Parts: sequence; C-alpha cells; structure tokens
Amino acid sequence: MNELTVEIKRILIYTIAWGLFLIAGAFWRGDMAAGYGFAFGTVGSILYLLLMGYRVHRSSTLSPKEAGMYMRLGWLIRLSLIVCILLIAIRLPFLNFWAVVVGLFSHHVVTVYSAITFVIKTFLNKNRN
Repeated sequence: MNELTVEIKRILIYTIAWGLFLIAGAFWRGDMAAGYGFAFGTVGSILYLLLMGYRVHRSSTLSPKEAGMYMRLGWLIRLSLIVCILLIAIRLPFLNFWAVVVGLFSHHVVTVYSAITFVIKTFLNKNRN
C-alpha cells in the first residue's frame, strides 16, 4: 500500500504544479476569469484526487464484495462533486467555464503522464537486466 500512497502524492504534487502553471499563464496573459477558473478547477481536481485515493486505500482493507460497493458509492460521490463544481462555474460570472473544465480534469492528464513514465521506466529497467 505504500507504493499507492507514494504514487498518489506524486500525482498530487504534479497536479498542483500543473495547476499553478495554468493559473500563472492565464494571469500573465491578463485573463482574470480564466485564471480564477483554472484555480477553481484545480482545487476541484485536487479534491477529486484525494477522494479517489482515500477510497482506493480504504477499499484495499475490505472484502471484495464490500470493496465493490464502497467504490461504487465513491464513484457516485466523485461524480456529484464534478457536477456541483460545474454548476457553480456556470452560475458565477467571474469564472471562465472552460478554464474550470480544464482545471477540473487536469489530474487525468497528470495521471496518464505518470502512468506513461512508469511504463517507460519499467520497460527500460527490464531491458537493462
């Protein structure tokens, strides 16, 4: 389970760095609504990632049947979080909706990047041996 915790922390750090990069770029461009949108979406993305990490960590201690139900409930909670964030983004005029969407789903990009680097490192280490 330690590897899972390390991987979640790494993805969390990369997500924060990516979000700060997007926010800084938007503010540097002078687009305040996009900057606020990226910030709001990135916070939502971090919350989503923490909820998912907690659910996966907790489900590893349960029986397979209980873990399945626990993960389904977690999926519903995370989906509700996404819907709430998007509804709030639609209602607030100072947020750029599309920037919120990009920020909200940025942890998916980071997770794919992390998975690709893991596979490449594993493949390179396997060829060296």
